[in-house]
Amino acid sequence: MEDKELQRLFAFHMHRIKCAVFRVLNKKLVSMRLPVQMEQIPVLFTLFNSDLSQQEIANRTERDKSSIQRTVRLLEEKNLVVIQQDQFDKRKNIVHLTAEGKCVTGKIRKTLIEAEDEVFSAVEEKDREDFFRVLKRISDGTKE
Repeated sequence: MEDKELQRLFAFHMHRIKCAVFRVLNKKLVSMRLPVQMEQIPVLFTLFNSDLSQQEIANRTERDKSSIQRTVRLLEEKNLVVIQQDQFDKRKNIVHLTAEGKCVTGKIRKTLIEAEDEVFSAVEEKDREDFFRVLKRISDGTKE
């Protein structure tokens, strides 16, 4: 595929943006010595304001339940979440952040905003708002 064709592909640009954000964020997470990997961050953010079942986390993050179970177990080993059996439905596990998990998630949220600001520093605020508005429209339009 020619370079001009690549430049017109949405997926190509999304990949480049994701790599730029991850590169900056990973560097910041390592320097802060936070015990979290990128794929764990959406789970932590999803739990920040409410306790959820593993299925609810999977639905909100659009990941499969087995992936969520692995992530939750790793976060539990790091003392960032606690898993408890639902008192009304014994088949469900409810996950909530520990005090340490809330603290780490708060630091990550702040760091992620700083990383995005760094990545988008060459873009005017109006263009950034337009970009996110269009991304949201695309994302909302592609849900099944």
